[in-house]
Amino acid sequence: MVEYLAVITSFICVYYNIKEKWQAWIWSIVACLLYAYVMYESKSWANFGLQFCFILISFYGLYEWLWKKNIHQKKEIIQISSLIVPQILILLGINIIFVVIMVFLSFSYVTNLDISTTFLSLIGQYLLAIKKIETWFFWIIANILYICMFFSLGLYSSMVLYFVFILMAFLGFLRWRKEFLSR
Repeated sequence: MVEYLAVITSFICVYYNIKEKWQAWIWSIVACLLYAYVMYESKSWANFGLQFCFILISFYGLYEWLWKKNIHQKKEIIQISSLIVPQILILLGINIIFVVIMVFLSFSYVTNLDISTTFLSLIGQYLLAIKKIETWFFWIIANILYICMFFSLGLYSSMVLYFVFILMAFLGFLRWRKEFLSR
């Protein structure tokens, strides 16, 4: 039952993200609390902890989208500057190092997915909070890996949701790109 509620609230959150509505961050907080319970029950520890990071980033996203700019002036979608690219590459490199270490320590396939989805999701969530158009690429990759992980954990409702998220991320990219190019 909790997984179904997490699925519904997560869907609403992503829908509002695509539409650039600040309410997405409220739905994100609710969804993260529900998914924290689901991940705890599934013993997916990295993604359990990730939910609390998401909650913090959701408050930051709410601040960025609603209060940082005048409430009547929407925060604009922007592209990643060349200054942030090295930071993202370093984070991805750290992810690869963690996965390689886990493989050598004979941790499971699910543990490696757990770590990779956590890293990609943190990057994606931060880029979403600051409205970087490239956020959608991180979400597409993370969602593909989440589907694999949820299948392994038997979380089939979440698996279907994350398949829908892949489609929504693609639509989000197209919508944000259209808005970005129309300026």
